[in-house]
Amino acid sequence: MAIEDVNDLGIADYAILLGDVIHETTEYRENFFQLMSRLEVENWYYVLGNHDFENPPWEENLLPPVDMTLDVMGVKWILISDHAGDFGGTMPENSKGWFENQILFSDKPVFVFSHQPPSQWKVWDKLEGFIKGSKLQAWFYGHVHNWSAGWFEDQVLVFSDCSLDWANNYMGVFMYLERRNDTVNVTLRFRDHKDHEWIETPLMGEYVENISFIVKVA
Repeated sequence: MAIEDVNDLGIADYAILLGDVIHETTEYRENFFQLMSRLEVENWYYVLGNHDFENPPWEENLLPPVDMTLDVMGVKWILISDHAGDFGGTMPENSKGWFENQILFSDKPVFVFSHQPPSQWKVWDKLEGFIKGSKLQAWFYGHVHNWSAGWFEDQVLVFSDCSLDWANNYMGVFMYLERRNDTVNVTLRFRDHKDHEWIETPLMGEYVENISFIVKVA
């Protein structure tokens, strides 16, 4: 249903799935790729969530973990997966080091896409330690199946979409980027794929049609 709605709109240059795409068994792996072959978006990616591992004991990933960066209009997008070894929120030292370095030493503004919210990764004592002074501007995650938005240290938008799930939620988020000289205007709009309509969502104490902010680029 979501794929059909995205295809009908025909406006997406990128698509990112924020984890939990297989659900604990190889049974769904072929179904996933068959469905995604219908998506008419050339650049689509996923990150692994905590359910994308064999159950139990959640130690063997069912898809290759995706840890990568993209450059979109001068903004660095970092995609970081959950990793085996625990029920989400962990990563091996080499992945942790890579991820921190991508943020700390970036000369471009950074958007992170993950399954876990930043507060639930178990690999940092204090998140502030590598966010303060960095160019991190936004962190998008799934996992909680609920709309959520807030500003971390008045610097970073931390945002959760409602997510497709077993409770018949068919919600998604579209991010519009418009670059003008050394700024990128960012607008998030919220979509009900089932009813094929743009919606208001309860965020930060009120119902809103969108969230907008500006990012400075070189």
